[in-house]
Amino acid sequence: RVRERVMAALKEKRMSKRKQLAWLATLSEASAGALGQLFSTLLLYPLDTSKTRIQACLEENASKQNEEEEEEEEAQEITEIEEKQKQKKQKENWKEWALSLYTGIEAKAFQTLASQFLFFYTYEYIKRKLKSSGRQIQAFDNVLIGMLAGSVNVLITQPLDTYVTMKQSNVLQVKAPAEKSKPRLYAALGPSLFLSINPGIQYATFDQIKGFLTKERKNNTLTAFEAFLLGAFSKCIATIVTYPAIRGKVVCQSVNGAKYSGLMDAMTKVVESEGSKGLYKGLP
Repeated sequence: RVRERVMAALKEKRMSKRKQLAWLATLSEASAGALGQLFSTLLLYPLDTSKTRIQACLEENASKQNEEEEEEEEAQEITEIEEKQKQKKQKENWKEWALSLYTGIEAKAFQTLASQFLFFYTYEYIKRKLKSSGRQIQAFDNVLIGMLAGSVNVLITQPLDTYVTMKQSNVLQVKAPAEKSKPRLYAALGPSLFLSINPGIQYATFDQIKGFLTKERKNNTLTAFEAFLLGAFSKCIATIVTYPAIRGKVVCQSVNGAKYSGLMDAMTKVVESEGSKGLYKGLP
């Protein structure tokens, strides 16, 4: 009996160590994923701001042509002094525009860290739970796990995402009326929950291609360069598949997004204003 008690105590100790190691592994993977995404966000933030402004811009194409024609007529009538003043203003506007590309970067950095940590932690935690139960994870399982992790992330960090989008899309623009500019922290929550399928597609694609490439390798791992290329490829696939919904979500989150009843209404207005190709505006 004493021996059985000792063996049981040792077994329980081993199990607690395994759980602790599993928790630390999940924590480290979530932290690594969040920090990697943060570095990418800071490096490419000007592009992200430009993309958001392009996506949020709607119903301006028709008026732009008239504005350009009026500007050309006015340009012919202004004097040389006015022309010089205009050039000075353009230089100032260019500097202001360049600086505005970094508007909201602090909020974006915090949002990236919080959202990516939540996503990766939830994703890895669910995967480890399934693996520990003896279940073999398939491609469809990866999609469901990614959607569940993405939904948890959206429900907690959606206010930050909306705030960053509004900051990026409203720079250097005339202030909207008070009723349109009221904070809508959970604007486009439905589209955001729907878009939780995006990381699901991304990681399902990544894991399936990784499994194919490492099938005959001893350690079943990718090199850093291979992982980078495969990550970029899988992200491209997920983005192309879900981009129309991404465009509609950004339109709903923009300063004037309150006038749209939902994702389908926003996407319909985009098609009416810019044609079906407008759903892929800003994709390149």
